[in-house]
This record gives sequence, structure tokens and C-alpha cells, in this order.
Amino acid sequence: MFVVKMRVTNFRLGIPAKIAGVSLTPIVILMISMGVILSTIQGSIRDIHRITQVDESLMMNTEQMTRELYHWDDDLDGAFIALKYRDDQNMRNQLAAAAVAKSQVYSAFDQAIAAGLPANFTRELRADFGAYSAFAKAYVHAIQAQNASAAVKVTLMKSESVYDQTANDLTAISNHYNQAFRSKMALFSNSMTNLRSMYLLTIVLGGLAAIGISAFMSRSLVVRVKSLAQNIQRVANGERELTGAFSSLNDEIGDAEVALINTVFALKTAEQKAKQQLEFHRTLLKASPLPVFVVDVQNRLLDINDVFADFFGLSIRETFHRDVYDVLSTYLPPSFGQNEFFERMSRKSRVFEIQLTNVMKQSRNVIVFKSGFRDENGAIAGYIALLMDITEQKVAERTIQEHNSRMRTELELAGNLQRAFLPREFPNIRGVEMTSKYIPSSYLAGDMYNVVALDEKHLAFYILDVMGHGVSAALNAIAINYFIRPVGHKDDLEEDFLRLFHPTDVLHHVNRKFGDFFLTETYFTLFYAIIDLSTLEMAYARGGHPAPVLMHSNGETEFLNEGDMPLGLMKDVKYDLHHAQLRRGDKLILYSDGLVEVANKKNEFFNAKGLSDVMAMHKDLKIADLVEKILTTVEAYSLGQPFHDDVTVFGLALQE
Repeated sequence: MFVVKMRVTNFRLGIPAKIAGVSLTPIVILMISMGVILSTIQGSIRDIHRITQVDESLMMNTEQMTRELYHWDDDLDGAFIALKYRDDQNMRNQLAAAAVAKSQVYSAFDQAIAAGLPANFTRELRADFGAYSAFAKAYVHAIQAQNASAAVKVTLMKSESVYDQTANDLTAISNHYNQAFRSKMALFSNSMTNLRSMYLLTIVLGGLAAIGISAFMSRSLVVRVKSLAQNIQRVANGERELTGAFSSLNDEIGDAEVALINTVFALKTAEQKAKQQLEFHRTLLKASPLPVFVVDVQNRLLDINDVFADFFGLSIRETFHRDVYDVLSTYLPPSFGQNEFFERMSRKSRVFEIQLTNVMKQSRNVIVFKSGFRDENGAIAGYIALLMDITEQKVAERTIQEHNSRMRTELELAGNLQRAFLPREFPNIRGVEMTSKYIPSSYLAGDMYNVVALDEKHLAFYILDVMGHGVSAALNAIAINYFIRPVGHKDDLEEDFLRLFHPTDVLHHVNRKFGDFFLTETYFTLFYAIIDLSTLEMAYARGGHPAPVLMHSNGETEFLNEGDMPLGLMKDVKYDLHHAQLRRGDKLILYSDGLVEVANKKNEFFNAKGLSDVMAMHKDLKIADLVEKILTTVEAYSLGQPFHDDVTVFGLALQE
């Protein structure tokens, strides 16, 4: 939608301006006639200009010859002075410059002859240059021979009239052409004076003719301009029909008449489009399923839709052009003042929330979506606001929050229950230090570990990691831990107590039980070991779990890499038994993969080698301090980012 504005003010001032424009036509004709007059003397001006160009060229050539003659003589004298001081380089430079100056003298002389130098001047200068050239040649030979006495003799033999006569002749030529140039310029000045007089006379005659022609043409011009002004005034008053006969002349008034016709057509089209757009906007307002109101910049209601009227029990007639706060104040909370309402309406943010009471006296939470619309100048003209009732969403949000709060409480209880399955304290075995760190990535974890003294000579320990993390992994981990714990399994395993907790038997037993009792598609890794405390021999089985790191007292590290596939993938898998001979002073670190799969900003994993490097670097620390150092190093490597997977670390040290 757009609005075309036109205003006719003091149009009579435009008529003299148009008359003055018409008067330019005879003036142009007068200027053409004046050009014809000027062309009559143009030939003589060209002749004078050509003559003055010749005189100017001869003067320039004469000045060039004079100037270069001075340079020639000065360069020869400079070479002689350099000879006296034994400055060979300067002497050669001066002789070269003298040769250049001589060439310039004869070049200017040739140009003067070509420009029309009279024969008498040509003969005199040719004789002068010949005499001076002979002197200069002898002078140069004496200097080049580095014979100062000969050069002095040549100088003494030089007649003053040789140099002076040449200079005097050049001066005479220059004076001659200066005088001739001034005479011709005086003649040219007189011609220009006569031309100015003729020009002024032409202007006077042209002005009189222009006034006469303008007076003749003004009458028809005034009639056309008045007719145009009347039609413009009719359009400005809202009429869309033009009166009078329009001319077809190709001039400014004709252009204005065509523009006025196009303007009237554009106004009709624009008004029709405006009506269509207004009807379209009204249809949009009616079609909206949400309450909508429109206000101007003074917050006066311009329009509302039927849903808005039904929501508040109002009619369009009751609200039109009323202050929107006055209309809504009875539906707003008492604490929501007028200033706060208008401040929110004028904010740049397009969304804000308020509380309203509908026609049923029900308190509703409402979000206001507002958008400004602009006038033809681009300034904000008002706002369109849409109200969305979110009371039910608010109730649902509170329900979800309460549900989430209960879920967090239940997860915390479940986490506490899971940690209850972990060892609260380690067996008190002489010469053995143990420590652990258990860091779930959420409330629950898929990692579990345990340490059990089987008898006075055997210490069993294990660590497991169920694929994934969270509730599912935690429940699987607790169940698997039940089948691994060396309590109450004598009926399920062989009668021999020494084989009751044999590492390979444990892995076989748990793998079979896992397939029978769990239908979930998952798997887990497990490292199970028994240390004979009398011989320090360790027997172990490893089902896909990260290889533990064994560090000796000298700082050397090795990975217990022997092992087989993870558990839970295949039911009938044979797990082999492996051995490692431990020594006093050794330290053993068991861990889940969440520890070594931490990445830095380059997306590079900390990996198992990084773990062994940290252990070797801090080999003298006690086992508890070593585990703390490992964790702080991993945190620094990841720039303090939280672990994305469960992390469990178990450390065992054999005291020397």
C-alpha cells in the first residue's frame, strides 16, 4: 500500500518562470546570428594567431640558441678550470656537456631556419657560429691534450668580438621579433575591442527581440498553465476526473500534463490495491485462531479480530481508537501499571509474557508476539500484537519439572545403591596398598570393581565396564557384579575351592549367565586377577578390557595385553589364563576406557601411552597420590572438560 501526496501552493509564481523559459528561444536564435557575425572575423583571427605562432616559435628558438651558447662557453671554461686542478673526471664531464650545448645551439638554429628565419639573420648567425666553433675546437684540443699553456694561448687569441658578436646578433633577432610580436598583438587587441562592441550590440538587440517574442508567446502559455493548475488542484482535493483539453506539444507543460494523467491512473490503481490489501488484512485478522489487536504509535487501538473480542467480551466499536491500556486495564493484574505495559510494548524484543483475566474471570498466562509496521517514510507507525494463551503449557511445564525432580531423586538413590556394591574399604593385607577412584558420567555408571581376600594367601580383584552409560548400563553392571562376586557361587561352579575363583572359570561362568539372563543387545569388558601373596605370582584373564599398566620400581612400564574378546557377544568362548610375576615395589593400575579416551582441543586421545608416561614420570609417588596425579593430568589434557564416559581407576602397590 502506498499514498501519493500532491500539493499546489502559490502556483502563480510558476507562470513567470515558464514565460522566462519560453523567452530563451529567441535568445538562442539571437546567439546563432551573433555566431554568424563572429564567423566573419574568424579568418582574420586565425591569420593573426598563425603569425603570432611563427613569431613565438622564432623567439623561443632564439632564446634557446642564446641560452645554450652561454652553456657552451661556461662548460668550456669549466673544463679549463678542472684542467688546472687536475680533476680529470670533472674535465671530461664539462667537455661532454659543452658538446651537448653545441649540439643544442645548432639544433635550435636549424629549427629557426625551418620556422622562417630571414636569410640575412641566417647568414650572420652561420658566420658567428662558425667562428665560435673554430675557437671552441682549438680550446677543446688544448684541454684534451692537458696543455694548459696552449689553452691559455687559445683564449688570448680569441677575439672578444667572436663571442660578443654572436650574443649581440641573437639579442638583435630576439628584439626584432619581440617588437613584431607586440605590434601584431596590438592589432589583435584592437580587433577584439571591436568584437566586444559588436557583441554588446547584439545582446541588446537580442534582448529586445526576446521580450517581444516572450510577450507574444505568454498568452497561450498562461492559458495552458492555468488549466494544468486547476487539474492538479482537483487531484489534490481527491477528484480523479480531469477537465479541459490537453495539448500534445512536446514541451515542459505537455510533459506535466502527461505526468498528471499518469499520476491519476497510478492513484486509482494504488487506491484499488489499498482497498484490496485492507480487505486482505481484515481477512487475515479474522482467520487468526488467536486474539490479535493493532495499535498506532500512541498505543490507540486501530483494529481487533473476533477472537480478541470474544476473549475479553468486547466489540470493535467499543475499542476503536481507544487507549489499549484503558481497554485491557481491567483484565491486567493490579500490579501491572500503565508505564510497565507501554514500556514492554515499545521494547525492541518482539515477545513478552503477561497475565490476563478473560471474560470468564479466569487468570491466564499469555505470551504477546508483537511486530511493528512502518509508514511510507520508513518510520514505525504502530504494532500488530498476537496473544497466545500458554496456561496449559505452564501447567505442563510444572508437571514436567516435578517429574524431573522426582527422577533426579530416584537416580540419586539408585546411584547410592550402586555405590553400595563397591568396596567400602579394602582388605588389610600386609605389604599391599590399594586405592580407587570411581567417577560416573551421570548419576549411574556402567563401571564396577571389587577386591576380595579369598584366603590368607590369595587376593582377588576385578574391574568391568558395560557398553554405554546411564541407567541401562548401570543395571547391567550391578547384575553382572552379582554373578562375579565370589560369594554364594559354590553350587554353580566346581567343587574344588581353589578352582572356585579361577579367573578363566569366572569369565566362562559370567559369560554363560549373561547370555541366559539378559536379552539386551550389549556387551561388557572384564579383567579378573588373583595374586598369590606368598609368591607374588598373578594369574589373570582379560575379556576385552583395557590392558592394565604394570610399573616396576625403576619406572619401567608394561601393558598386560594378553587377553580375549569382550563378554556377552558369543556364548561359547574360551578364555585363556595368563600369568605375570610381580615384585616388591611394583605398582599396578586398572582402569576403564573412559580415562584414556579423553580428547584435547585437537581431538587427540590421551590414550594408554599417555597413562604409562605419567606413571613413569611420577614413579616415586605412593599409589593413592599416583592415582590423583593421573586424574589431574587427564583433566588438564582435556582443558577441564567433564568426562564423557564413566571413569574407574584401581591402583595396587606391593611395598618393598
